[in-house]
Amino acid sequence: MVQIWQELLEKICDLVEKRYNQNGLRTTDVLPEIDHGRVHYFCEFWSDKYMASPEWLISVTKRLKKFSWVDEKPEWNTTWPGAPPDTNIV
Repeated sequence: MVQIWQELLEKICDLVEKRYNQNGLRTTDVLPEIDHGRVHYFCEFWSDKYMASPEWLISVTKRLKKFSWVDEKPEWNTTWPGAPPDTNIV
């Protein structure tokens, strides 16, 4: 099971690096923007500050951290199913 995760995560790294280097494409060309926060926090959790992380996982997090996975001011796309409605909180 670990081997499958390793292959999958390394493939994602390969795709992001390849797509990003071609014509300055964005990370959204590989993973949907809704998953970018997950990637960010995954990297934070499994980075080298946890000594129990295997070397391949530390390598994956370092590769992914080269890219911006969170937006300072995220904007909701209200056309997505499940997006929160535009509300005014008083």
